[in-house]
Amino acid sequence: MSDENPILLVDDDPSIRKLCSRLLTRMNLKVVECGLGKEALDAIQGPTSFQTVFLDITLPDISGTDLYVEFRKLHPDLPIILFTGGSPPIQEPGMIYLKKPFTRASLSQALQEAGVTH
Repeated sequence: MSDENPILLVDDDPSIRKLCSRLLTRMNLKVVECGLGKEALDAIQGPTSFQTVFLDITLPDISGTDLYVEFRKLHPDLPIILFTGGSPPIQEPGMIYLKKPFTRASLSQALQEAGVTH
């Protein structure tokens, strides 16, 4: 397992969260999982420093795009990988999108774009 800071994984679907977590840990990355936007907001404001956020756009309590804006306010330089089954709702320079379903190769490429070594 990497000595780097963990990745914050945010998805309300337990099966997708489990799959993503498994893929990331197989890449020797540490993962902190959150099922709700509120949990993720609490985590990002807590004592743990994350090397990136892997964020589903569709969450039941806070939209992923609203969460993205909040994360940017708190940590402007934190890489955030947004993933969705549809089209990205917002476009900003430097945003990293990953379309579901994704492969290990596309996940690896998104992590590289975010500056995560694995």
